[in-house]
Amino acid sequence: MKKLAYLEGLRGVAALIVVFHHLVLLFYPALNYGNGTNATLNIIAVSPLNIFYNGDFAVCLFFVLSGYVLSYKYILTNDPQIVLGYAIKRYFRLMPLIASSVLVIFLFSRLDLLHTQQLNDQLHLGDWLTGMFNGDAAFIAMLKNIFYGIFIFGDNSYNPVVWSMGIEFIGSMLLFAFLLLNYKIKPKWILFVITLLLALYLKRYYYISFLLGYGLCFIDQKEIFRIRSVVLKIVLLLAGIMCASYPAAWQHWNTSLYAFMTFEGIDLYSFYHVVGSGILLLLITQSNASKNFFSLKPVLFLGKISFSMYLFHLIILILIIPHVFSWGILTLNYNMTVLICIMISFPLILVVSYLTEMIIDKPALKFANKIEQRFMKIFFKLKS
Repeated sequence: MKKLAYLEGLRGVAALIVVFHHLVLLFYPALNYGNGTNATLNIIAVSPLNIFYNGDFAVCLFFVLSGYVLSYKYILTNDPQIVLGYAIKRYFRLMPLIASSVLVIFLFSRLDLLHTQQLNDQLHLGDWLTGMFNGDAAFIAMLKNIFYGIFIFGDNSYNPVVWSMGIEFIGSMLLFAFLLLNYKIKPKWILFVITLLLALYLKRYYYISFLLGYGLCFIDQKEIFRIRSVVLKIVLLLAGIMCASYPAAWQHWNTSLYAFMTFEGIDLYSFYHVVGSGILLLLITQSNASKNFFSLKPVLFLGKISFSMYLFHLIILILIIPHVFSWGILTLNYNMTVLICIMISFPLILVVSYLTEMIIDKPALKFANKIEQRFMKIFFKLKS
């Protein structure tokens, strides 16, 4: 089977975009909301440049990548046992690292180390951080959050970023159900179209990402569609960037570059990010230059630690920035203080992400694989 290393690198870039997103929300929120006093920041907020820190687009890209990767072996082999094995181990694959992030936050909260209100006041963030890291102080409540609250209800009261883990888990399970149902159906596109239309009708745009990832993997591995025209590639690239960068500054939608894309009836914000993620992944899978870039060692390193970086980066920012900012702003201007905060916190994010990947996530993957093997043996033993 062909290696998909470049997709891991792309996942790392997506995680980096999420980090940039939270740095923007902390230090330059006008870049996201377009409602500041700095005209330049307001203009950038409603321009394609926001693709570099558009957190919702990055999360949608995560979902599309999951749909692609989780479908890959099944599409190559047409073996439903692969899907069954993935479904068995999915919870055990995701839970350990998520649980460790919640446990860290629970401990730090009990020790009063998460100074969200101080950071709100320092950076004039209003109430952005007020409801975050605000999980129930009871130990049993924290355990409920770890074992099922996050996965079933998307409960992010302890760790704000895990809202997407519920969608990741349920979306994966729905994808596995779709693959098993579609196993003997020919042609394959019939159930795909029906499921896609149903998801659109129900406005479940994030879940469409997983289905889109499957579709992209199918046409890529079966070599059904190849883009030969340079003009078409450019058109798709521009369309992908416009969709992926659809801004959060909703008050400027009708007066910005995105006015022609704005209409009533659907959640445009997540819808366009899903579409943009799909278009850009389509182009990347058909570009050797893109594959080579996302296969570079530094990019692959980001991919390796992407899950850890996604779960732990905001914790580190909240821990570090109040202290560094208080020290820096006494002698430096705002922008220089922000630069110092980033220069100190970002290397720590990389170190902590690497350590948690090695100590927790890597063993978790081995444990999940053992669970899969054990259950598959039992299942087929009973079946025979």
